[in-house]
Amino acid sequence: MIGRDDQVDAIVGVLAEPSCSVLTLTGPGGVGKTTLALLVAAAAREHFPAGTVLVELADVRSAADVVPAIATALGVPDSGTADRVGAVASFLGNRGLLLVLDNVEGDRSC
Repeated sequence: MIGRDDQVDAIVGVLAEPSCSVLTLTGPGGVGKTTLALLVAAAAREHFPAGTVLVELADVRSAADVVPAIATALGVPDSGTADRVGAVASFLGNRGLLLVLDNVEGDRSC
C-alpha cells in the first residue's frame, strides 16, 4: 500500500515489544485494515518465528463460535472436551506466533 510504510513500521515496532500481547487496528469499513494487518504480518516475520495465522471471522455469528474458528485455523484438533480455550492456549504456548483475527466486529445481531 502506497504511503503506509510509516504505519507498518510503527505497528511492527509495537508488536516487537515484549509487553505487547494484543494490538487492535480499528476504523470504518473499507479503509484497509485487513491489508494493513497483512502487510504488518509480513514485515514482522523476524519477530514471530512460528509464523502468522490469519483467522477470518466474517462468517462467525456468535461469540461461542470464535474459539472453534481459531482452533480450526490453527489446526488444533477437536478432542471432544469442552475446554477448547485451554486446547488453543496449550497449542499456542510460547510458540512466537502472530495470530491475526480479521472481521472482529463485536455484536453481529444488529
